[in-house]
Amino acid sequence: MQTGALVGFTVDTFEGIQASYLLQVLRKAGVEFSEVTPSIFDDIEKVVSNLNGLKLGLHLPLIADYGYDFSCHEKKQEIDALIEKVNRHWKRMNLQYALAHPTEGHFEDTPGETSEEFLFENLRRLEVPIVVENTLENEDFDFDQFLERAELALGDRLIGICFDPPHAYMSRDDFFPMLKKHYSKIRLLHLSDCTREEDLHQPFGQEGNLPVKAILEFLRDKRYREMINLEIRPRSLSDLGPLFNSYLLVLRSVNRMKYFSMRLRSFFFLPMLQRRFRGNPG
Repeated sequence: MQTGALVGFTVDTFEGIQASYLLQVLRKAGVEFSEVTPSIFDDIEKVVSNLNGLKLGLHLPLIADYGYDFSCHEKKQEIDALIEKVNRHWKRMNLQYALAHPTEGHFEDTPGETSEEFLFENLRRLEVPIVVENTLENEDFDFDQFLERAELALGDRLIGICFDPPHAYMSRDDFFPMLKKHYSKIRLLHLSDCTREEDLHQPFGQEGNLPVKAILEFLRDKRYREMINLEIRPRSLSDLGPLFNSYLLVLRSVNRMKYFSMRLRSFFFLPMLQRRFRGNPG
């Protein structure tokens, strides 16, 4: 029986090490959930064989990382190929959701023609449940209005939202009213440290100033039982310790039983993880 929130990490290729191996190491350490990127399909058979009950979420492609997202008309061939892979493998991958951003032309250049209608059309073709994430807002984009349109367009294909506190923190003077307003729809949170000016994707307590303790107190008081993904991008092996400490900090608020078991594991897990990364099995 699940005693609290599921807390995990974003997993992608790191220093040449395949995601399939990283997932295997995390599962052996006791982590129960990870969010992955489309690069996971480069090594899909190993991923599936290494899951051992690990639950996954899939972050759909972003223009900044892949050169396209599901709103890009000129990338229909790439979108079609990815949809086919997701629909073929999602049950084997134990996928809990596919996560989409709104179209992002309001804050960055987008290649070619993009449209919200094309985004929704492609999302409806996915068999896996959909969540949409609040992204950076400005005078041209309000997430609350986008969510209303997404709910109409996607119907029961949309199971809820991913609330990203860094995006809200950078967009609004006070994001807690937004968090409270949408709390009942939240199926996933993305957590990492940031400033008002930059989405750092760093462990807590380094360069950022996100009010993470206030967020965790809110979640603890609400007895939050959904998923939390630490969307942290390690810059080097030196970030592994702070990353794991961030994981423990979150667990302490939203899953105390898991916190104590992982606290004990941390004494041997981190040295093991660092040794394996230095060995670069990828």
